[in-house]
Amino acid sequence: MKAKRIIDACYKASAIPEYAGNPFIEALPDILSQEAVVEKFTHIPTVQENDCLLPLEVKKHYLARILDFFILANRHFDLQDKISLMIRKGYVNRDPIKGGYTDIIVKSYQSRQKGESVSEPVLFNEHTVPLSSSLIGTSGVGKTTALSRILAGYPQGIRHKEQGMLQVVWLKLDCPKDGSLVGLCKEFFRELDDKFGSRYIEKYCLTRKTADDLLLDMQQVSAIHAIGLLVIDEIQHLDASKTGGREVMFNFFVNLENTLGIPVLTVGTLKAMKLFKTDFRQARRAGQLGTMEWLQHEKDSDDWNYLLEEVWNFQLTRTHTPLTDELKVVVYECTQGITAVLTSLFMLVQHRAMELEAFQSEEGEAVVLTPDLIRQVFDDSFQMMRPMLEALRINDVDALAKYDDIRPPVEVAQVNAQTLREAAKPAIADPKSGSQDQNNIKLLSSMFGISEALIEVVWSDIKASNSELNAGQISQLVVKDERLQLTTLKGDLKKDLNRTQSSTKSTKKESGHHRQNSQSAKKKKVSLSNEDFLAQAEQNGFVGMPEVLKE
Repeated sequence: MKAKRIIDACYKASAIPEYAGNPFIEALPDILSQEAVVEKFTHIPTVQENDCLLPLEVKKHYLARILDFFILANRHFDLQDKISLMIRKGYVNRDPIKGGYTDIIVKSYQSRQKGESVSEPVLFNEHTVPLSSSLIGTSGVGKTTALSRILAGYPQGIRHKEQGMLQVVWLKLDCPKDGSLVGLCKEFFRELDDKFGSRYIEKYCLTRKTADDLLLDMQQVSAIHAIGLLVIDEIQHLDASKTGGREVMFNFFVNLENTLGIPVLTVGTLKAMKLFKTDFRQARRAGQLGTMEWLQHEKDSDDWNYLLEEVWNFQLTRTHTPLTDELKVVVYECTQGITAVLTSLFMLVQHRAMELEAFQSEEGEAVVLTPDLIRQVFDDSFQMMRPMLEALRINDVDALAKYDDIRPPVEVAQVNAQTLREAAKPAIADPKSGSQDQNNIKLLSSMFGISEALIEVVWSDIKASNSELNAGQISQLVVKDERLQLTTLKGDLKKDLNRTQSSTKSTKKESGHHRQNSQSAKKKKVSLSNEDFLAQAEQNGFVGMPEVLKE
């Protein structure tokens, strides 16, 4: 075993009754207060007074420290609290002193030898389900960085000499890019081998095995090492088509918790949201402690302003540029509140400024960080990201549909204690709301030549079921609504019919009898088109409004 990742257990009595006397819990670090969390995890690189006088090539390396910024926001406290609770709560029923842990190992071994179903739980108290959660968020907001820092606050391996065993406090896996469950199981053994020097890959993964077979092996190894928390990152890589179907994938995760008996934290981009929302069991498991949803920072939020100010202070240019309101606006326009984009952009902006300083050193002109310089660097260095960030900036629903990892969810936010308190407050009516809706409805009517009455019905339906959308988003959904597409289709049929009638009238060589039969046939076609239109419209939601439809 690799000694650098293993420490010898040092026990400290716990004041929480259900934790007391459990060596797996009492060997863990103290439960941290918020002040201790700030002190332990915050990392703000500093600039020395004479650093700006260093050679250009050296300062560029110093600037890379910007990428190491870690400034705590409210979301980080929530994540730290959940991880602390999941690990400790998961050990309550795995106490080697009280005998529960031994029973788990024996039952796990027996299940493995018999090849029993992976749905058989191995918990000492089978009525207790380990707490699990999920962390889903926009790509680049710092999910993986936050996880790595918080998990690093716990020793990964603890050696219990009296029990003669190694406790693995946490294990973090990255979903394989091939999207298979077998690959995920193999990653479990590969990560253990890499971190602790074991040889589980050779023992369990050299022969062809199914995911169920490997899950039984994982169950036995997890029991032997008393794994406290299993973190599965990049969950969006899982592909239902490569796992045997979405139902198979969901069952795997349910069985993963049942058989291993340990908490599971799944992490992924917003693209992973659809994995949970199509199955209630998995959504419930992923949200036992509340699903954590991390979006990009809001423009005027306290977390964003604090982060921007701290990062901005890290300047190695010869002249320090103060952060103005104009600069704040430009930085947010370019970054859209995404942490990774902010640190990269500010590093590259200073690169450019320092190069300009080197060229202008003879003239002695000072180079300051201006809005134009920031935009220029952004245009030059972030061409691949520009379409995505622009879609976020203008909230283009159609464009964002192409980028699942940054697309904000349109579902109503999860209800928690805070939202319940807010909902209890009396709502203040906006007198302008109705008039604004009417103006938008009139505008859509004039643009597409569709009755205001029709648009108003569709607008009201969409707004009622999507209360979090703004007027621009509602307008885009209204335009794409199938009910209005029927209206457009009817208009196209009429235009085609009019063109045909004009062409028929201009053909003088036809006989009067033939022309009369042709016009009669077209009148019949008009009648049939109207009937078909009304029938289709009622099937698509316009039931009980014949007067509007006929108009």
